[in-house]
Amino acid sequence: MNKKIFGLLALAILTTACSSNNTDTGTVPPPSPTATGVYPLTITPTSATVAPGGTVVFTVSGGIPPYSYLVASGPTTGSCDPTGHFTAVNVSGTVATLQATDAAGSVASAIVTTLTGAPPYVGGSLTLSPSSQVIAPLQQVTFTTLGGTPPYNYLASGGGSFSGNVYTAPSYSVNPVNITVTDATGLTGTGTLSVQVGGSSGVSVIVNMTMTPEGTHQVGGLGLPAGFTVAGSVADADNNIIYGDQLFYTQTQDTSLATTVVSDIQVTQQGLNIPNGPACPDPSYLKIGTVGDWKGQYVFGQFVGMSGSQSVCVHYQAASTAPKSLKSFYVTQQGLHKSGGPNGDGTCNPPFIVVGASADCGGGSCYGSQLYCAQY
Repeated sequence: MNKKIFGLLALAILTTACSSNNTDTGTVPPPSPTATGVYPLTITPTSATVAPGGTVVFTVSGGIPPYSYLVASGPTTGSCDPTGHFTAVNVSGTVATLQATDAAGSVASAIVTTLTGAPPYVGGSLTLSPSSQVIAPLQQVTFTTLGGTPPYNYLASGGGSFSGNVYTAPSYSVNPVNITVTDATGLTGTGTLSVQVGGSSGVSVIVNMTMTPEGTHQVGGLGLPAGFTVAGSVADADNNIIYGDQLFYTQTQDTSLATTVVSDIQVTQQGLNIPNGPACPDPSYLKIGTVGDWKGQYVFGQFVGMSGSQSVCVHYQAASTAPKSLKSFYVTQQGLHKSGGPNGDGTCNPPFIVVGASADCGGGSCYGSQLYCAQY
């Protein structure tokens, strides 16, 4: 090889290795069987169609790195950063010419065209399916996209969220929710889904809770309030007397209709034995009632160790701002007298979680635990 040519090639390679300028260093190709040992300079893709203001990423290979980029058609058609990210101007119908140049002066070109008209575009458009749908709170919708270049990125504006291409509606009514998809080239604004969250969801939340008073000693508890269902019972223990039951009542409503929900429930610690029950740990919670705080002792035919009450505290919040809502609640069966509740390990049946426990008093005995179980 001519010594002068060999020296120029060596200098070019050395310049690539030591370069500190803000250009794409690229990847040196593997040895070539050609006489010069250099692959032809190429740019990928050689043509692209994007929405006005869209972005496409170009990749350069071959030639002699480093590479530089130039929008040969001028700044009125777009711009390109040193890593090959080209951004079209926000004008429809423009044609840009992008040139990539290597260290030896070789040039590879690509054409970028912006789509004309207004969304939805024809040709390079992205099509969302479904394009419009009325769904219920908390309902999920799986979207598919036709056209463009995957992978796709989905964005919900107005409420709800995406996990991949699966959209989950919020727990409250809202209209519209605009869904936008963007492809790998930056093609955006081509598909917007208007979602009206309304109608019956088939998912209920608890909107109200109440319980019968401690000390009324009614066998079977008091009458069921209209619109409520029974969520469980505990022995009505008061003044060392166990006679009758206290009942817990819940009222539910479809999530599409609920404006206020029970966002949390707490039962204060067992064994504190505070007369009339302690205050709710969080002052924003409402104390809906108390139950006898028994330690579960039965000595010589008498129940002992009860000198106070546990408090049942409920938090109400607007459905539109509540971070969570109580979907279901129950108290484990009275009279099983099992340490740690029915499962023997202090747990409720999944997906319910324990929010409190009381001594299981009933049937002439007071030992074991009844658990308060909540599902959010």
